[in-house]
Amino acid sequence: MRRLILAAMVAGTASQAPAAELDLMVGFRSVMAAAIRDEGYNCPDVKRVVHTGPDRFGTVLKVTCGPLGQDEAWEDKPLRVTAYLEGDFTAKPWRSRPAGAPAN
Repeated sequence: MRRLILAAMVAGTASQAPAAELDLMVGFRSVMAAAIRDEGYNCPDVKRVVHTGPDRFGTVLKVTCGPLGQDEAWEDKPLRVTAYLEGDFTAKPWRSRPAGAPAN
């Protein structure tokens, strides 16, 4: 159920301009953090989500997590969350592409 809620929330961001930082509602943050933890990553709280645009599989979000109840964000450990049209998603470490590398 959590994945469907996350997918519905992410679908609402599809109209955002590429590389747009999303306003984070408390519910969105907690659902996304729980979904990322379900994928096996340490994410007590989502601090920042940047919609980077679509790839050939779905909508790509650059997510920065951090400790719950603090302003600190783990800028050095962003995650790449891909939300698929079917309602599923994956999370993995963010990897910056070298200049000139093809997009996914």
